[in-house]
Amino acid sequence: MKIKVLSVAIIILVVSAIATASNLNESVENQIISDFGAEFIDQTGLEISNITGRFWKIGADITNIGDYNATNVRWDIYTHGRTITPIHFAGGNIQNIPLGESVYVYGVKPVFGFGDFRIIVKLECQNAMPVEEIIHAFNFFMFIIMY
Repeated sequence: MKIKVLSVAIIILVVSAIATASNLNESVENQIISDFGAEFIDQTGLEISNITGRFWKIGADITNIGDYNATNVRWDIYTHGRTITPIHFAGGNIQNIPLGESVYVYGVKPVFGFGDFRIIVKLECQNAMPVEEIIHAFNFFMFIIMY
């Protein structure tokens, strides 16, 4: 009799623990949705690649690697280090990047200086997490060498 009561009590505890864990998981998901907003449910992904520096411009490819179109993409290119160029080198907005497509963005300003510096590319999107890529470069007056 004691074993049956003990077995029933253990079964009730296990079922209760499973139900609590299930409710906790739903609660965490609902908290994530309320923290980040409903727009992140259909989230896409962005990738920065092919950061280049040329004679008069610095640019990068932005690729939509997610499952949905990327909307209202804000991009910025910054320089930091031994350049005379302003810290905020270039920026702009892209209304839509379709699934699997790439867009090349660039700023056309002279990059003058001598020495090491960093190129920082940042992306913010309505339906994607922010992305940042940093690349090191060497500036020889107006020529840029990436490394």
